[in-house]
Amino acid sequence: MTEVNSLALKAQVPKTCNMCEETIEVKYRCLECNFILCERCRRFHEKIKTIDFHHIINIKDDNASLTKLFHIPILPCLLHKEENCVLYCLDCEETACTACISIKHQKHTLENLKAYYLTKTSEIENGKDRIELSILPSLIRRLKRLEHLIIFHTHKYEKAKQKIYKWEKYMKDSIANVLEKQREELIQRLDINFTETKETILPEISKLKKAKSEIEDILINIDTVMSCGDVKRVNDVRGSLHSQLVEIKSHTALKIRTKIGNFCEKEIGALPLLGEIKFKDIFQMKHVSCIQTKLTCIDKIVSLEGGLVLLRNLENNMIHEIEINSTKNTCNELDHFELDVKDISALNSGDIIFISPDKSDIRTITSKLIDSNPRKDFFDSTTFYQTHPQIPTAIHVSPDNNIIICTVEPSRESIPMDEPCHVEIYILTSLGKQISHFEFNRDLFCFPDKISSIDEMICIADSISDYSSRVVTLNKSGEVKWIYGDTSTSVIISDMVHTPLGNLVILQVCQSKLQVLDPDGGRLRILDLTNLNITHPYCLSIYNDNYILVGCGANDSNLHILEYIES
Repeated sequence: MTEVNSLALKAQVPKTCNMCEETIEVKYRCLECNFILCERCRRFHEKIKTIDFHHIINIKDDNASLTKLFHIPILPCLLHKEENCVLYCLDCEETACTACISIKHQKHTLENLKAYYLTKTSEIENGKDRIELSILPSLIRRLKRLEHLIIFHTHKYEKAKQKIYKWEKYMKDSIANVLEKQREELIQRLDINFTETKETILPEISKLKKAKSEIEDILINIDTVMSCGDVKRVNDVRGSLHSQLVEIKSHTALKIRTKIGNFCEKEIGALPLLGEIKFKDIFQMKHVSCIQTKLTCIDKIVSLEGGLVLLRNLENNMIHEIEINSTKNTCNELDHFELDVKDISALNSGDIIFISPDKSDIRTITSKLIDSNPRKDFFDSTTFYQTHPQIPTAIHVSPDNNIIICTVEPSRESIPMDEPCHVEIYILTSLGKQISHFEFNRDLFCFPDKISSIDEMICIADSISDYSSRVVTLNKSGEVKWIYGDTSTSVIISDMVHTPLGNLVILQVCQSKLQVLDPDGGRLRILDLTNLNITHPYCLSIYNDNYILVGCGANDSNLHILEYIES
């Protein structure tokens, strides 16, 4: 390791290029020749033939590369004991010395063993870094999210069951109360009728019993008179008998009208329903964090791998790369650079892809340049794709790393906002190869200015007047699947994002509301951001799988984190 340290120390001392001996701005070292090289001489040096090939590295990586090289074990050649292996045969997949070339590896593809070792170990380290910084954290976040989701579903399941039991008891008690009341009413009606009947019949019974007794007395008197032979008594009885019979007849001639109460059972018709189970999509949001970024107006957000975020400050066109600490409600700025963009996104590689106002080219800044160059601007970018004469208005990178671009005709500014214009949509691979191209000749779109996508569905925010926007959703063939919104609704869409389950979250900037649509365009939820003390919202971004970042124009806490649950 002494040799490594000495070489590393030498690399820190300013030197001129070992080839031209003029340029001081040396950036590279040849590990085989131990030459320090400038940019121009590096290309010439690579062409100089040598037995051990040239392996040129960036000086800033010198220490790490040298350390790896000195950890490579010396491998004696199995065929030539006096030689050490300095080559690797890609065809035979084995190490070799220079003497082996003419024996076993003629016309084979050979690579310097040190270079091959460094390349492969770098690939392994890059894979390890990606696992540790991106894949594993994402997996842990997804695991926690699913664990939280099963707890959430268990709670909702138990709550729904208890609600059914409670409602069943309520229905039983309600039905019992109704039946009890009906029973009381029916019996009361029977009681009233029976009382009235008794009050009608019983007095007549008393009268008839009295008349019966009187008749029996008359009959006894008649029998007595008839047997005594007394003419005077017979005449007396005969005279009173007529009046008595008339009176008795009047009692017996009285007719009584009464009604009988009869209970008629009613069959149960339509049974009362306890209720029904309605299944609906879950989408819930809550405010979890509020961060002071010290930026005056955040109008664009791009989430990168590893929890990094790009913010655009509208006031000065500066792009800020930050790292969020949501537990402490703070952020750490890692970098910033000026870039005038109309829209911006990022590829899975970390490369930035953007469009500029009124320009027809799509440009990129590589992640390597972002990491190495502290002063980046438009001129550091390279042209990725050209849509001339069409002018791009929106750009989006899909979950499968394809690029979707919306463009309008160059004369769009001369056309009234509420009139359709010629729109072309391009879908490209991350390498710039065209997958699809859709053309709409003033028959659908007015001014498309935002794009989002999920699976094979493309959602485009289309401004159809100065005061209203709509969402036009296309399938993979470019055909309209559904449209949400029209000129009757004064809604301006400033941004929108898709969740992993295909729900579309729309930011209505004037109303400060988030509207959530399901994959078929049905409304799931509306969230009023003012109730969460979120003011002047401008932009959205999905962050770490189950969070939504909201960028605002307020000067204080202008970056908000919403956690959402969907299922």
